[in-house]
Amino acid sequence: MKTRFTLVMLILMPLAGLRAQMPIVIAEDYLQFGNSSMSALSVTIPEVEYDVTLKEWIKSLESGTKSKVVTESSGMSIFGARLKDISVDPINVYSTFDNTGEVLKLIAAFELRKDNYIERATSEADYLKAEAFIKDFAKARYLDLVKAQLNDEEKKLHEIERQLSSLDKNNSKMQRRIESGRNTIQSENDRLISLNNELASINSEIEQNNLILATSEAGDARDEKLKYMNDLNKRKKRIMSSIQSAEKKIAKANDAITGAQKDIPGNERDQVEIREEIAAQDAVVQQFTNKFNTIRNY
Repeated sequence: MKTRFTLVMLILMPLAGLRAQMPIVIAEDYLQFGNSSMSALSVTIPEVEYDVTLKEWIKSLESGTKSKVVTESSGMSIFGARLKDISVDPINVYSTFDNTGEVLKLIAAFELRKDNYIERATSEADYLKAEAFIKDFAKARYLDLVKAQLNDEEKKLHEIERQLSSLDKNNSKMQRRIESGRNTIQSENDRLISLNNELASINSEIEQNNLILATSEAGDARDEKLKYMNDLNKRKKRIMSSIQSAEKKIAKANDAITGAQKDIPGNERDQVEIREEIAAQDAVVQQFTNKFNTIRNY
């Protein structure tokens, strides 16, 4: 019971460390880029890794254009980015990441024309497009992270289920071994009855022929009796060999039954423990699934 409890607790540990989905917060902000202060938008991206998110951000900015993101001490910039979700014309984007641990904060300024940055006060429509753009980016990164976590937990669940399937197959094999062993014992016991009856009959015939031979005179009749006795002894030898073979089969079947009956209780205890592990891991998977679906509905 202690072992089973420990196993379940090990499975449930991810639940204890599982962070509930955190909000993606978008806000009007300002970006200090060099000596310039620009109107910008910021978005928080919970839990994600900085390097992975930075790579994806650069990829999204450079998509569809030959322009490249330039990294400076104060952040990143790209001129002529083609972000069709924001503008049909190329725009300039200045951005930076603030890595505070649990939450990565992206601040981005979108320059439609020289010194004309998207802000709610000047263009609500442009602001909503930019807001949707960075929200979708943040949401996609958060979903990627939680999807990877979910996949890892599902793999763990499938592995535990595979272990249960293996135990169940072994149990079925042992049950079949018992059934087969019992059938073998029954058939060999029936065969032994027949063989022993045949052996008794031959022994009786050998005894009678020995009495006849003891009083018979030399000649063809005696030679025929000797030849017949030789055949009887050969038959006796074959029967005794068959009896030994049947007895060995019965002993082997009994050993197989004893071994299976000894192993089945342990197998069934293991199945109980594995089923508890599956239930615990399934709860972990469900938590990550709920987290993923909640984020997807942001």
